Amino acid sequence: MKTEYLKKIFLNGLLAVALALLIPHVASASGAAGVAYRASGVATVEFRRDDASDRTQTRVPACVICHLGQAEGLTLSFDVIGGNVESLYYDFVHCDADWQQSDLMEMEFVEGFNRIYGTEKASLSFNTTTAYVHYDVAISTAPLLASGNYIIEVRQSSDDALLVREPMLMTEDACGIASRVIKGDAMQEVEVQVQWPGHGITSPETQMKVVVWQNGRIDDMRCAESPTFVRRDDITYTHCDELTFCGGTEWRWLDTRSIRLIGISDSRVEFISGVYHYTMAQDEPPRAYTYREDFNGGSWIETRDRRYDEAQTVADYAVAHYTFAPEDPTLIQTSEVYILGDATGWEPSAANRLEPDARAIAFNGQHLVKQGLHNYLFAARPKGRKKSSPAPQMTETEGCYGETENDYYIAVYVRRPGETYDHLVATKWHNTLRSRDAFIY
Repeated sequence: MKTEYLKKIFLNGLLAVALALLIPHVASASGAAGVAYRASGVATVEFRRDDASDRTQTRVPACVICHLGQAEGLTLSFDVIGGNVESLYYDFVHCDADWQQSDLMEMEFVEGFNRIYGTEKASLSFNTTTAYVHYDVAISTAPLLASGNYIIEVRQSSDDALLVREPMLMTEDACGIASRVIKGDAMQEVEVQVQWPGHGITSPETQMKVVVWQNGRIDDMRCAESPTFVRRDDITYTHCDELTFCGGTEWRWLDTRSIRLIGISDSRVEFISGVYHYTMAQDEPPRAYTYREDFNGGSWIETRDRRYDEAQTVADYAVAHYTFAPEDPTLIQTSEVYILGDATGWEPSAANRLEPDARAIAFNGQHLVKQGLHNYLFAARPKGRKKSSPAPQMTETEGCYGETENDYYIAVYVRRPGETYDHLVATKWHNTLRSRDAFIY
């Protein structure tokens, strides 16, 4: 009996190591790319405001935006594969508009100690093939004193090891934003008007930054370089090449809610060496635009094999296998292709890069996912690019359609002469189907 027990522990340890190698591990980089981080073995990171509605009822924004002066509650949830229960703490890092650490001292942007303990709830997975610890870390914005970009870092109390890093925006709501999206055949142009009576900004090119990004793509944030009009009560940005985005297409679906039934896009489900494997039908570029409801790259954890209200601890993990056949076969030699979406941490990394198969004229890849509904798309960039290179685009993999439904996030930063940090003065979410386009003059 003792021999069998020790053998089981050893095999579970090997399985945990193997699975950890499949989990996205995003290293830090310059700019907005590389802001998010997951340590090896960390999976299914979810960051939500406590007042965010159930995603099955309304759309939950991909970006966490809070309001200065309001004590708002947040929850940062994640799993540690094969780990033991640990005590955790979190702290805040204040950043400039480019997501680099600002020059503010901690006492200038957080009240009290910037190391907050005892806020986590840990739960062990129950009756799953992949053992994991699920954490819910409760975070309050009450101590924050300055607006701007923040990074929340969660660490183990025992050795200060960094587990998770997530971005957050803190806005002053000092002014209004009017926006509209002009849809072309392929592209979507975002126009922005900062409505701020008596703003007193004499040089918007140096004192103001208007940043826009599509869906959860913080690796592809765009900054408007100069305004079209500057008036006493508003500053307007129209016809900006920097704010013109490829429309893309609606997101693909991965359905792993059941290990017994084939989902939306799975071609087969197998149990191999103690792990479930979902092998998907080969993906190809869409021939034409077709609207379908999606999460705009998001994920929703759910299992149909167990009780719905216990999904966070009874949902199992599986390895999802992808094959993508590009329309242009030369992409195999010239480009790197990535799987993008919430399930892969949004940003391009070695963990979600597909491997080219010249013989099959296709790309193959895999990653670990928790049971649920997951959106994903393929994006490509030329081989040999550095981390600071432009973000991967969907033009050659998914196509560009101006009709595509997308979320856009707008953030306005101001740093007047003599100020020491970038104030986030306003934010806005604009959906191409659900938001009313403003008349921008």
